This record gives sequence, C-alpha cells and structure tokens, in this order.
Amino acid sequence: MEIETLSKEAHTFWDKSINQDVWEFVKSNATTSVMSRIESCYRHFTKALVIKDIDPEMSAIRLIAAEEELTVAVFDIIKRNEDSFVECKHITKKFRNHYVKQLFSPTVNNIALIIYSFLKNGMRIDASEDAPSVDVSFEPIIAEDKVLLRLHIGDSHIDNSPFNIFLSKGDEVENVVEFLYEDFKELIRSHGYSSVKEFATHRVDFRNKILYAEDAMIFNVGEQVENVLSSVTHTLNQVLWVIALLLSNDDSPAKKWGISGQFLRLYEHVLKEAKVI
Repeated sequence: MEIETLSKEAHTFWDKSINQDVWEFVKSNATTSVMSRIESCYRHFTKALVIKDIDPEMSAIRLIAAEEELTVAVFDIIKRNEDSFVECKHITKKFRNHYVKQLFSPTVNNIALIIYSFLKNGMRIDASEDAPSVDVSFEPIIAEDKVLLRLHIGDSHIDNSPFNIFLSKGDEVENVVEFLYEDFKELIRSHGYSSVKEFATHRVDFRNKILYAEDAMIFNVGEQVENVLSSVTHTLNQVLWVIALLLSNDDSPAKKWGISGQFLRLYEHVLKEAKVI
C-alpha cells in the first residue's frame, strides 16, 4: 500500500477515534507553546499509524511520544499559572523526567474510571412518600467557550464548573485521596504489579527495551503495537479533556481546587511511592 494512502487512513483514524469537539476546542484556545505540543502529539500519532506494519517498534515509540507530548502540554499550562498551582512546582520542574510523564496518564485514568461511572449511572433523588423520585444525570459539555458539567434534573438542567466538584467516599472528603490511592494500587495489582515502583519501571522500561538491546536480546514489539495504539488512543482522549478544562477555567483553581486538587494530590502520592520525587 502506498504511503499516501496509509497517511490518509491515519488521519481518518484520528478523526474517528479522537473526540473532535474537544480537539477543536483545545486548538482554538491553546497558547503557542501548548499548540506546539498538541501538534507534535498529532504528528507522532498519525506517523505511528503509517509505519505500524512497516516498523512496529518505531510506531510504538511514536505513540508513546504522542502521549508524553500531551502530558507536557498539561505541565506547560500549570507552569504558566503558578500562582494558582503553587503546590505543583516540585512536580512541573521535572517535566522532562520519563517517570513523571509516564505516571501522569495512569493517574488520570484512575480518576476517569470513577467519573465515567458517575456519568454513566447518574443518581436518583427520592422525595417524600407522596412525591415522585427525580432522576439526575451528568454530562460534560463544551459551551460558552468553556468545559462545563451539565446536571440534568428531570426536565431541567444546571451547568457548573467541574472545578467545583469534589469526590468523596461516603461522607469522607478530607481523606479521599488515600482511598483513591488504594484504588490505584488495587488497579495495578490486578494487572500483575506488586508495587507502584514496579509498575512505573515497567512503563518506562517498555520504551527503553524497544530502543536498546539487553544482554544480546532485542525486544520485538510485534503484535503488542496494537495494544499500545488502543491504550494511547484512550489516554489521549482523557488527557485532551484535562487540557480543555484547564484552558477553559475562568477562576483561579487555587480558590476552587475541587477534583483537580484531589487529582494533583493523588499524582504527587503516586510519584512519591515510585521514588520519583
């Protein structure tokens, strides 16, 4: 198959697999430095698809690079808003560290799994015995040039900033990060890792094994590139929502940390356990 045809198919795959509303919003609101990162992500991803069956090892490397570029875009936004994210300086200054970049998306995924369940299941509010119950559903939307969380309450709706949302465990809010971290550890254990450090090392070493030989053994990606593609595509959609949210925030997150503060404390916890910071 000709390269031109492969390239066209790669761009088509991107358009079908990546949330285009979020992608267009990010492009429209990104600063120059953030734009350079997201364009690099796009270039790595589409070129990875072109060479997927020709050079699977370099295809995997480009997919990993695409994911890391979006992570650095997040760090860039945070660094430009240091007054709001004063507690993140010790993390963002290590943005070139592969462990820092490779542990970002799994932490995002841990929060996203909870949010997905929240969005999918909604809730039902029971009224008094004589009044009907009310179904409440939630939907992330892009409106008024910002990311909002729309609460559908019966036939009405209320739009709110996701920065105003907190996760809780029962009635517990203060220590919810510890509960989130336990969920994170349980998730990596279910994939065969005994510790966060082992998990982090595996993610970083996967990249290194592709590039460098180990004791006369050359690592062959083979069919695993399809798994990398699936994982990275899923990750890019999640992190693009994060970028869109950060780019659309009107108020200082320092005033309304909400779920973003909980995520950052979880991320810091993960990095400490991995001996990165």
